[in-house]
Amino acid sequence: MSGRCAAPHRALFLLFTMDDSNTGVAPMSLLRGRSRLDAKADVDRAFEVLYETCFDRVYALARWQLGDADAARDIASQTFLKAYEGRDRAPSGEAMTLWLFRIARNTIIDYLRVHRRRALKTTSIDERVDVAAEQSDGPEASVHRREQRVLLLKALDVLPERDRAMLALKFGAQRTNREICRILDMSEGAVAMRLLRALRKLRAEFGGLT
Repeated sequence: MSGRCAAPHRALFLLFTMDDSNTGVAPMSLLRGRSRLDAKADVDRAFEVLYETCFDRVYALARWQLGDADAARDIASQTFLKAYEGRDRAPSGEAMTLWLFRIARNTIIDYLRVHRRRALKTTSIDERVDVAAEQSDGPEASVHRREQRVLLLKALDVLPERDRAMLALKFGAQRTNREICRILDMSEGAVAMRLLRALRKLRAEFGGLT
């Protein structure tokens, strides 16, 4: 298998992204109906744009850290419900997106405190790898992508939680280093160093599996 598997930095973008065929995204009308807050039209529109552009990335962020599609959908839905209820206090522009990812990050932390990564420990690798989204690639490409996902899951499982969180923001949520430093309240230099160390650990684990 070693000859067929890409290096982890190339395969990262294939893992836990929104190429899943059905992420269970709730229509905006459902979110709107579940909130009792009355908002101005411009605020609602700004939030709708945020929802449409960021749900994929919030889902991917949670999927990277939890390794479970159902839990990731729940986290994404909870994140947007919390954001919608607090939308009148949300900052504008780019800061609104960073505010959303802070909510997502805190929601994931709360989930891990309660579940203590039970989703990772009690769910098999096969159950955590989606195959439905790969059917359109053709049989050979589907098998190849699935092999990469399985190996990356195994490699990610042994990383410390803080390294998984950093990689999730970078490759799952696809945030820049500057954005990550603002989300985590760290210096950009510290973010770059932690990302480098996390990637080195991931490459070492991935290389040991191929």
